[in-house]
Amino acid sequence: MLPPVAKAVVEAIRFVAKADCNGADCQRLKSYSCAEAAIGDLAGDLSGRRGHIMGTDARGHGLSAITGEVPLAELNDYQSRLKSLTGGRVVTSIEFARYSAVPPMAIAAAVGE
Repeated sequence: MLPPVAKAVVEAIRFVAKADCNGADCQRLKSYSCAEAAIGDLAGDLSGRRGHIMGTDARGHGLSAITGEVPLAELNDYQSRLKSLTGGRVVTSIEFARYSAVPPMAIAAAVGE
């Protein structure tokens, strides 16, 4: 049984998810520079977070860059995962890209239905 505060939070999430007709999800344009050996792991992890890889570039000296769009909701506490994937050797940048539709399964997971 949930405490009253937790019930209120769940109800607020349900209300917002149902009231938002557009189902907008904030997309962030991410860019990572890391060792070439970590690019595959990084791309796979971002794809698993509903990300869309837009491209990779070789930067020379064994470094590569990867660029993609990832929903902001999927980037919570991502720094620790990023450090483990790259051995702590990564340079990252983030900027707003656009809003997009939230998949129905993601809404259902957030609402708990």
